[in-house]
Amino acid sequence: MVIKRHEISDVDRGVVLSPSGPLRTERAEGFREALDGECKGDTQNLIVDFGAVDYLDSTTLGHLLNAHDRMTKKGGSLILAALSPDVRVVIDSIGLTSFFALAPTVSEAEVILREGSDLGITTTESDSDFGPLGLT
Repeated sequence: MVIKRHEISDVDRGVVLSPSGPLRTERAEGFREALDGECKGDTQNLIVDFGAVDYLDSTTLGHLLNAHDRMTKKGGSLILAALSPDVRVVIDSIGLTSFFALAPTVSEAEVILREGSDLGITTTESDSDFGPLGLT
């Protein structure tokens, strides 16, 4: 599995991880390792770009929950961005929409981190409510 990584300019210790394809149990280990590396490392603000992910399973959700907990404990943040409709349905159906900080695009997530906003994000492109940001 290829997971692109880039640092966010103007965001202290900010990183974007961009996995691709379906994130199922057999592929989730590489994703877990990437998240683990960011949580153990110097990263303080993490965006996961789901723009190229068309499916995720409960194993992947477990890895995201763990990463959220670890980033929060070290005073950081985790934002899930650019969720496809199929991925969004999974997040919604389990009731995690208000647990995770969600942004409609990676660019908007980066702006939120740059501005240090703790307000919820909404998009004018749809009637979706992207929930409150859990930024500290």
